[in-house]
Amino acid sequence: MSKIERDKLLVAVVLILVVSMDMLNTSMLASLLPRIPNVIPFLGVRFLYFKEYSLTFLIFAPLLFLVGCMIYFKTGTLNASMFIFLIIVLYKVEYESVLKLYAGLGLFFVLLIVFLSAIDIIPNLQFVQYRSTGIVVRNSFGFIYPTDFASHCFYIYMVISYLYRNKFIFQRTFSGLALAGFVTHFCDARLNAGSILAATGIFLYFYYRKHIKLFLKPMNWEKMFVSIELYTNVSIKSYSHKLVNMSIFRAGGSSAMG
Repeated sequence: MSKIERDKLLVAVVLILVVSMDMLNTSMLASLLPRIPNVIPFLGVRFLYFKEYSLTFLIFAPLLFLVGCMIYFKTGTLNASMFIFLIIVLYKVEYESVLKLYAGLGLFFVLLIVFLSAIDIIPNLQFVQYRSTGIVVRNSFGFIYPTDFASHCFYIYMVISYLYRNKFIFQRTFSGLALAGFVTHFCDARLNAGSILAATGIFLYFYYRKHIKLFLKPMNWEKMFVSIELYTNVSIKSYSHKLVNMSIFRAGGSSAMG
């Protein structure tokens, strides 16, 4: 097995464990699972394969590492710090492959947890809150809290929209609007719903901006304006000739009658 294949296998295994545990730890299955130690540091082995590093990496990697350490010392937990370290150790990894892996695993676990909640294997915790509009029931669909479910929906929608940023614009836009409405109605997760709507609008804007540029790029604006000017001049001259001919015809007709 080559170094590249070993590197890809190592990244895939670690990411599968990280994403799976992150999804499950926010669900009602967390209490049933054994505690698995954090495996992100194992990705540090990847640096044995690299002999050259970019200047950008050499500048920002120590800064990110410092930020991760500060978060750990301030909070006492490694959750946020480990994901910052994950950004560092994923150096020279194809990020689209990482996103595809996350989208596939995330969608699978969300559907699995919602299904287990629907058949009452795990509870669907419901939180009753008072709003200005009245009493609101917030469903968690098998997750620990409604915003956990809504956040996963937002992240998965963002990743899928990015991966298919050049395709399925109508389907993605409709899905975003429907998903925002769903998490608002059933979870009352208004911040997540607003984020989904904002993401939908942003992807819609960039999709059409790119395609409008592609449509207009081949056009030679100078030739187009010259053509319009010539057409306008010809049209005006033609119309002027018609007026002159009509005037001559009328003048001739009047003299004949006289």
